[in-house]
Amino acid sequence: TQTCFSAYPQTATAPYGVSYRPGSMLIKEVVSPDVYVVEPNGTKSKIASEEIASALYGSDWAKKVRDTDSAWFTTVYPQVGSTVSTAKPHNGMLIKKSDSASVYFVQDGKLHMVEGTLGAAAASVQTVLDSVFAMVEDSGTTVTKATVLDTLANFGQSVTPTPSSNVAVSLSASTPATATLPMNATHVEFTKFNVSGSGTLDTVVLHRTGVGSYDDLSNVYLYDGSTRLTSGRTVSSDGNLVTFTNVKLALSSYAKTLTVVGDLSTQAASGDQEGFEVVEVNGKTISGVAGNIMPVGSVAISAVTVDNSGTSGTFALGASEVEVGRGTINAGIATHDVLVKSIALTNAGSLSNDYLANLKLTIGSTNVATAASMTGDKVVFTLATPYSITKGDTKTFTVYADNNGGRTADTVKLYVDETSDVVVTDVQFPLYGTDLTNSFASGDQTYTVTGGDITLSNSGPAAQNIGKNVTGVTVQNFSFTSTNAVTVKNTKVWVYLTSNGTTANTSTTNLNYVKNVKIVDTDDNNRTVVGPQAAFGTGTTLDGNGYYKVFTDSFDVAAATTRHFAVVVDIDTNMPSNYTVNTVVDFSGTNYVKYANNSQYVSAATIVPNTITGNKMTVAGAQLTVSRTTPPASPLVVKGASDIEALGVLLTTGSASDLKITSMKLRVFASSSAITGNDGDTAANTAVNTVSVYEEGSSTPIFTKNLSSSSGTIGAGGYYYVQATGLSYKLSAGVSKKLIVKLGLKDTISATTYVSVDLDADDDIDVETYADGKSVTENTTATINASSPVFATISSAGTIVVAVDGNTPTANVVLSGTTNKVMSIYKFTPSKESFTLTGAKFTVDSSTKANNISKVMVSYKNLAGTTVTKECYLNDAGTCTFTDGQLDAYFPVNQTSLVTVSANFATITGGADSTEDVKLGFLRSGDTFATSTASLTNDFILLGEASNSKLYGATDVASIPAFSDTTITAQAVHKTNVSVAKITLDSQGTLAQDPVGAFTFTSEAESGSNQNSTLGTVTVKLTGSLIAGSAGNNTAAVSIYSGTTFDSAHLMGSGTITGLDTSTSTQVDIALSSNNEWTGAKTVYVVVDTTDADFVDPSSTNSSLTTQLVSYTWDDGSVTAISPVAGIPLYGSTKTY
Repeated sequence: TQTCFSAYPQTATAPYGVSYRPGSMLIKEVVSPDVYVVEPNGTKSKIASEEIASALYGSDWAKKVRDTDSAWFTTVYPQVGSTVSTAKPHNGMLIKKSDSASVYFVQDGKLHMVEGTLGAAAASVQTVLDSVFAMVEDSGTTVTKATVLDTLANFGQSVTPTPSSNVAVSLSASTPATATLPMNATHVEFTKFNVSGSGTLDTVVLHRTGVGSYDDLSNVYLYDGSTRLTSGRTVSSDGNLVTFTNVKLALSSYAKTLTVVGDLSTQAASGDQEGFEVVEVNGKTISGVAGNIMPVGSVAISAVTVDNSGTSGTFALGASEVEVGRGTINAGIATHDVLVKSIALTNAGSLSNDYLANLKLTIGSTNVATAASMTGDKVVFTLATPYSITKGDTKTFTVYADNNGGRTADTVKLYVDETSDVVVTDVQFPLYGTDLTNSFASGDQTYTVTGGDITLSNSGPAAQNIGKNVTGVTVQNFSFTSTNAVTVKNTKVWVYLTSNGTTANTSTTNLNYVKNVKIVDTDDNNRTVVGPQAAFGTGTTLDGNGYYKVFTDSFDVAAATTRHFAVVVDIDTNMPSNYTVNTVVDFSGTNYVKYANNSQYVSAATIVPNTITGNKMTVAGAQLTVSRTTPPASPLVVKGASDIEALGVLLTTGSASDLKITSMKLRVFASSSAITGNDGDTAANTAVNTVSVYEEGSSTPIFTKNLSSSSGTIGAGGYYYVQATGLSYKLSAGVSKKLIVKLGLKDTISATTYVSVDLDADDDIDVETYADGKSVTENTTATINASSPVFATISSAGTIVVAVDGNTPTANVVLSGTTNKVMSIYKFTPSKESFTLTGAKFTVDSSTKANNISKVMVSYKNLAGTTVTKECYLNDAGTCTFTDGQLDAYFPVNQTSLVTVSANFATITGGADSTEDVKLGFLRSGDTFATSTASLTNDFILLGEASNSKLYGATDVASIPAFSDTTITAQAVHKTNVSVAKITLDSQGTLAQDPVGAFTFTSEAESGSNQNSTLGTVTVKLTGSLIAGSAGNNTAAVSIYSGTTFDSAHLMGSGTITGLDTSTSTQVDIALSSNNEWTGAKTVYVVVDTTDADFVDPSSTNSSLTTQLVSYTWDDGSVTAISPVAGIPLYGSTKTY
C-alpha cells in the first residue's frame, strides 16, 4: 500500500533504487543499443557481442534485456566493470548444464555447487553449454541457499558508507578444507574470508597457526579472486604475524571474499603444519576467522623455472597484434608433467598501460588465453583449459597486444613480479603451484615503440599521350598508407617539362601552360585536398630542372588506412606538341606529417619512400584508329536469320583526349558469288532487312537502320548503305572499343547469296573531341573490309545430319508382352539453322512382323525443352505415319538432339510369333535396315526456324543426306527368356568327381503366362594346364547336375568331352533330359572326373582348369531349341590344383 511504501525513507545518496539480481537479467540504457550484464556490488559490464550474450543467457537472451532510464542506469548501477569479451560466466551468475540438475554459484571467478533448492531464486538459473560451463574453475566447495542469497542481498540497496571501523569479517564457507601439502608447493590457498563495510580495506593482519616455524613460508599474499592485491609478505619471527598495509580495496555492503595464498619455503619440513587466521582488519581486532590447518607431507612437488627468453624488440606505434613480451617455462627438472593455469605479468615500461589492448598469450604455437586490457599495471591471463607441459620440456610463451596510442621511444617491459603471479601446478598435486623459481625480472627485456610506418606508392597512369586544351588530366596516381592516424601538414609538388622527352625545359612561359595543379582524393569523388596552383610557372620555385611549390593544405589519414590520390592538371592549348610533363610528390621535408594523437612529427625516414615520381606524359593531339577485328570467319547462315555478325570494328583512341562519334555510315554489298572485294552484282536490299551496330557485350544496339528502303548501286564500287547521325558515342582516351555489325536477313531469298559490310574510316565516321567538340581526323584513310573480305553466305535453308545413335540397343531376346522396349535411337545435328520435325513414317523390317508390335512410341524434346511421347499403330504394311504437324521435335542448330523409337510387344495369345526377329525405325527410301545408305522418305518433314522452309526426306536429300541404319539390330520375340550368370566356386580343386563350373540359369516368362522354360542342351568346353598332353585317351566324362547334390536323382544329363590335349578340349553338346524344366533361377553344376588320366597335376607347380559355357538351348512352350542372342560364351570359375 502507499502507507507501507511511505514508511520507508528515501535514501539520501545514490543508488536510489533496486537493481536486478546479478545474473538474472540483462540491462541497457534507453538511448543506447549496448547491452550489459549485472554483477554484484552495483556493477554493470558491457557484453561484447550477441554470440556471447546467447552463450551465457540462452538463444532467447534478447527477451531478458530490460530498458533502463538514463538516470537509474548510472545511480542504480554506479560501477562499470570490464567488458565481457568471452563466453565465461561472470560473478553472481547461477548456472547449470542441460544434462544435470546441479546448480552452481559463480563467486570470485570459481564455481561453488549450491546445496538444496533455491526457491524463487531458481528463476535466475541460466542453462549453458558444457564448453561454457568449463570456462570457470570448479572450487570443489559447496554453498548453501542462504549463503547465495546473503551474498546477493541488498544488491539494489543504498551503499552509503559506514564507518571504516565497522568492518564485518567472517570465514567464508568456501575456505579450503584440510589437505596434506607437498613440500615446496607455491600458490597454496590457506584461508578464505568475507569482508564488507564502507570506505576502503587498508590493513589486514594474519596469524600463522599450526606446528612449524615462521620461516616455513617464503611469501604470503592476499588475493581478490584471481587478482593479487598485495606483494609478497613474510611471517614475522616474533609473533608469526603477516601484516598487509595499503591494501586499498574498496568496501561495500556486499560481501567480498578474499583469499590468503602462500608459498612454502625449503624450511617447511614433513610433519610441519601451516594455517592462517585473520586477527585484525583496519585496526579492528578479529576473532574466530581461522582457516584449516594444512600438514606438510613428505613428497616434494615438481620444480619449474620461469624466465625471459632473452629477446627484446620494437613495434610500430598504433600497430595491431604485436609482440610485447616473451618468456619460458622450464620443466626440465620436474618430477611430473605440469599444467600452466595462469600467468600475470607486470609492465615496468614507460608506455601507458591504457595503450595496450586485446592482449593474447600463446604457449608454443597455441593461443591459450586473452585479456581485453591491462588491469592497472598488470595483465592477467587465466587459461580456460590448463596447458600441459611434459616433464623435461621447456615451452616459450609470447604476449601479443594491440597498441592504440603513446609516443615513439615509449617502452613495454613485462616481467613476473611475484612467484605467485605464475600458477603452474603439478599433475599429481593439481591444487598447488609448483616449486617455482622466478628468473623473469624487471628490465630483462624491453620492447620500444617506433614511429608508425607510412608507405607511399605510385599507381600510374603509364606514360602516354595527353591532349592540348584539356582539363582535369591525371598525370600521377598514388596511395598513402599509414599505420597510425596522422595529419599531413605540408605537401611539396614538383613539375618537370622536357621538350623532347630528355631535354629539360624551365621556361616559365611553358610552365604556365601547366595550369590548376592540384591533388584530389579519388576515394571521395575527386575532392580537392591540395591546391590548386593556377599556373605553375608563377608563384613557384625553380630548383635544378623543375619547379616546386609547398602546399600547406592539411588532410588526415586514419590509422591502418590507405587513401588514394591523384595529381591532376590542365594543359593549355598553346603547350608545344611532343613536350613531356611529369610531377613529383615530395614528403621528405621536416615537419610535413604529424601524428594525430600526440605532438610529435613523423620522421621523414619512416615514410617509405618519402618522394615518388610520376611517369612522363607526352602532349599530343587527339587520335583515332579504325580497323577490322573479329568476327573474322565468314558465317554460313540461312535466309530470314537475324543478328548475323557480319563485321567487327575496332576503335582505338589516342591517350590525349576523350572522343565521341557523331555520325557513322555502313556500306552493304551483295553478290550471287563469293565476294572478293567491294563489289556485288545483287541489290543488297533484296537480301538484307536491317543493319545494327552493337558495342561488344551489350544487348542494346547503338543504332539500327532499315536497309530495305534504301537505294544504291551495284557493280564495281557500287553499294547500298545505312547512315546514323546525331550520335554521341563516347570513346575514352587511351581505350579500345569493339563494335559488332549485325544483319537481319530477308526470308525471300531463293538462291544462295553472299553479303558483306564495310566502312571507310576517313569518309564514313565523323569524330569530335568529347569535351569541346573539336573535329578529329582519323588515322585510317581506307576501307577496312576490302582486302580478303569477311562475308556471309546465305542459303535458302539449313542442313541436318541424321545417324543412328551409338546407344541403340544391341540384339537380344525380348519377351512377348514387353512394354516400352527401346528399339532404335536416332541423332540429328543441324547446321545454319534450327529445325522442327513435323512429320515422319516408321516401319518394321517386314510387314509380316507387324503382328508382334501392338504400339509404337516416339520420344523427343520440343522447343520448350519438355520431353514429349507420341504414339502410333502399325498397319498391315508394317508402317505407321505421323502426318505434317503431328510431331514437334525441336533440333537446335549446332547441337545434337535425340529421337527414341520404342514399342509395346503383343503377347503370344495376342498374335506375337515366338522366334520372330523384329527391327523398328524410320522408314527410308531404299531398303530400310539394309547395308547401303539411303535417304528418308518424303514422309520425313522438317521446318527451318529461320528460313521458314520445309525440307522433305527424299526431295531435299542435299540438305538431309542419306545415311546407313545397319546398326539397328533385331530383338528376338519369345514367350520365355533364359539368361545365365557364373557362380563363383572355391578356387581349390580336388582330383575327384569335381564341380569345375557352376552357373545360374534364370527363366523369365511373358507377364501373366506362368510359362516354364525347359533347358534342352548345354555346350561346354574345358581349358587349363591340368589337361595334359598325350597323357590318356583324350576323353573324359562330363555330368550336368541340378544343385549341389551330385547323384542320379539330380542328374540332368551327361556326355563325353573329347579332344582333351595340352590345356584344351573340343566342345561338347550335352542333351538334358531330367530336372530341366523350371521358372525363376536354377543352379547347374558341371562335374568332371579329374582323376582321369588326361588330367595331370605336377607336384612342382599349380595347375588350373576352367569350364567355358559355349552355348545352351531352351524350349519356351511354343518353340524348341531357342539359342541365346547375348551373354555367351561365359567362363566359369578357375579351379587350382
